[in-house]
Amino acid sequence: MVTLNGLTVEEALRAEIADAREKQRQAQEIMRLAELDVKRFGDYADHMEKALELRKELGHNGHIPIDRERLFKQSTWANLKMIMEGNKGILVVNEAVSLLSNMKVFNDREHARHTIYSTIHNHRDSLEKVRDGVYRLREMGNVEQKHTQVDLNNPMSFQDGVAKALQDAHGEPLSSTEIWHRMQVMGIKSNAKKPLGWIDWSAKKVHAEKVAPHTWRWNG
Repeated sequence: MVTLNGLTVEEALRAEIADAREKQRQAQEIMRLAELDVKRFGDYADHMEKALELRKELGHNGHIPIDRERLFKQSTWANLKMIMEGNKGILVVNEAVSLLSNMKVFNDREHARHTIYSTIHNHRDSLEKVRDGVYRLREMGNVEQKHTQVDLNNPMSFQDGVAKALQDAHGEPLSSTEIWHRMQVMGIKSNAKKPLGWIDWSAKKVHAEKVAPHTWRWNG
């Protein structure tokens, strides 16, 4: 009987076949992982392109100041608030996922995404949903007020301007458009792309009565 390395020819051929099948399996696994990487990185690039477009649309083209040391010492909610405070009150989830995972606050993007959305749910009363994946911090009205008052040399804060316009109406309901007109007469300016949205927000903060969509009456 012909043998090769102690094996018959048939046994040697079967061993080579088994080895070839194992290498085939390993190659298929490498291809499967590569395909997953192609999809993962493609999705990541798509998300980042959307985040970039959204930042331009919202007028947030500056740098978000982040205290790296605080990221690892405080809660996820505190980190999200820090991001929003540097981003005019806006949270873009994909952007936050990238930032916190790149900073190694989370081990991977999926962990970051899951934790961020759980945190958003737990603090939903403090956030306003702008659209899917985009939220606004309700209390950031105070930041907008300080920003417009200092940078634009306004005679009073944005929120105080809303309150005064409503007070001066002596119980007459005013639309947000009319409130903004009266504020401009007072000399108040805003660099917000949609100041009427800030007026509605500020009217709620000063406890004005909403009598119709985008229409308010002083309740003092």
